[in-house]
Amino acid sequence: MRIATAITCTLMVGLGACNASKEIPDDDRVEPDDFEVTIELSDYISTVANFSFTTEVGELESAFVQFGGSTDYSTTVPVDMTKGSPYQVWLAGMKPNSTYHARVSANSGGTTHVSNDYSVTTGHRPNELPDIEVDLRHEEQSLMAQGGYLITSIFGAPATPIILDGDGEYVWWHSAPKDFPVSRTRLSADGQWVYYWTTNVHGAGLRPNDDDPPDNQALYRVSIDGSVEESFDLSEGHHDFFEMSDGHIAFIEYDKRHVDGEEVWGDRIMDLDPQTGNTTEIYSIWDDFEYDPDAQPEDDHSENWSHGNALRFDAEEDSLYLGFRVFSSIIKVDRNGGTLEWVLGGEGNDFDGGDKIFNSQHGFQIVEDGLVVFDNGDPKRNYSQVIHLSLNEDTLTAEPNWTYKPEPSTYTFSLGDVLCLPNGNYLADFSNGGQMDEFTADGDLVWRLNGDLGGAFGYVFYVEDLYAAQ
Repeated sequence: MRIATAITCTLMVGLGACNASKEIPDDDRVEPDDFEVTIELSDYISTVANFSFTTEVGELESAFVQFGGSTDYSTTVPVDMTKGSPYQVWLAGMKPNSTYHARVSANSGGTTHVSNDYSVTTGHRPNELPDIEVDLRHEEQSLMAQGGYLITSIFGAPATPIILDGDGEYVWWHSAPKDFPVSRTRLSADGQWVYYWTTNVHGAGLRPNDDDPPDNQALYRVSIDGSVEESFDLSEGHHDFFEMSDGHIAFIEYDKRHVDGEEVWGDRIMDLDPQTGNTTEIYSIWDDFEYDPDAQPEDDHSENWSHGNALRFDAEEDSLYLGFRVFSSIIKVDRNGGTLEWVLGGEGNDFDGGDKIFNSQHGFQIVEDGLVVFDNGDPKRNYSQVIHLSLNEDTLTAEPNWTYKPEPSTYTFSLGDVLCLPNGNYLADFSNGGQMDEFTADGDLVWRLNGDLGGAFGYVFYVEDLYAAQ
């Protein structure tokens, strides 16, 4: 149960790469002829390069590639030895139009052999990508100023899943089909894929009454170099998904049923097995909620009954959390039993003090002692904020601890997200405002990113590096 008073937070980060140079004695270096090295930029993403090598030093026990913007080689990546020679590593996280240095270190017979330095110059970013700038940064207090990557999207034209570094530079991108708004982008746990997903508001098209809705709603996954693209046809899926600890994908799907002759669009949580493409239901809100047409807001109708919009997974408890915009509530569901454990906020609230804490919320994150929630608010209030809540699941009590509202204030009417970062800071994504703020638990702004997007940022996800355990 989450009843601790200390504000701590956990977040999945990439594993495997080490963002520090590794000292190698000069007397271990061998002649350059003992290594044949090739570095080639990807044909699809000009900031990703393939580092390939062969060697004559003998049978290799292990190897790693170091690379960076100088010969300090800030990133170290282990080589997967099981795939054999030529050995290959993707160099990812590089800025456009920049020169990077790389070398390989191979261990054989108890000796470390090191190649000479090689360099590669990355290409241009696509011209249609809008400019993004970091307007404010405090080097010592900001995690983003010290490194790491934001996996997000441009929600609008051009609809593009992207990865940004702490300087606001594009280090990865991929063109979404037909410019459909991309709401969620994630790096797979094994570091081999970037998953992304279009919003699909009101069904297969952008509106429920489209005469000819486009038949391209799917969960996409793209290899890091962009050369392989796969998709899963999930025509009723929308808004958000989450990779669970067993590699299955939980996602939100419309669950349409007829009530008194009227088609009503509810939501359910589904499970996708990427190995087979099979889907199974985990939970439907129809099991515990009753549709009341008189309780619907004036601007919402039966096809927008609950408007599920954000999904989280807790590996320790094997639980899923789903947020609803129209209900202004968040629910917790046991994954194995498919049963509702509690409702926080809005319709069906179970918590003392939990009613009407947030309004039309979107992104949220489970933290050690409760939740942080992106509270969108409504046009009448005309500003959005982040709320930190303490939850006691034993006594079913909820208590707001603090709020964060940027200066100047901004109203995020669509999407919006919040993360608790590994250093204890928080990142707020004001989506349609094209703004992200990193701030401390005391509310001090330490890093701000702004983009001239003509649309919005999608949901956001932080990783320390772009590599997973080999």
